[in-house]
Amino acid sequence: MNISLNRFPMLCFYYNSSIIIKTKVLFCTSFFYISLLLLVIV
Repeated sequence: MNISLNRFPMLCFYYNSSIIIKTKVLFCTSFFYISLLLLVIV
């Protein structure tokens, strides 16, 4: 659990550094927070 949560932002960062930053950052962060919310709700 902890490992995946730590790895996900790193994946986002790595992915963003190469491609269109603004869109990917928004997508990654929103997806990450949505998944966190789902975890909290469930």
